[in-house]
Amino acid sequence: MKIIKNCIQCKACGEVIESNSIYDFVSCSCGKCSVDGGLEYLQRVAETRDIFVEMSQFEEDWFFAGCVKIGTRCSRVGAGSEESGK
Repeated sequence: MKIIKNCIQCKACGEVIESNSIYDFVSCSCGKCSVDGGLEYLQRVAETRDIFVEMSQFEEDWFFAGCVKIGTRCSRVGAGSEESGK
């Protein structure tokens, strides 16, 4: 899956914070939670997971999602085909 939005909402102060690029470490106004990673990875810093609401959005990789749905082995070259018996 591809990250298209990396953000959370702090339950303590209500602020929605978003990391827009790699190493873009952003904290909410009360300092109880932070986000990092931009569109490369999701990193959360908080005392507990209960202090924030996850609001990130993802774009499903249609190629691999299709493979999972039909139960075939996939590669970008020769998509959906079984490996040859070499």
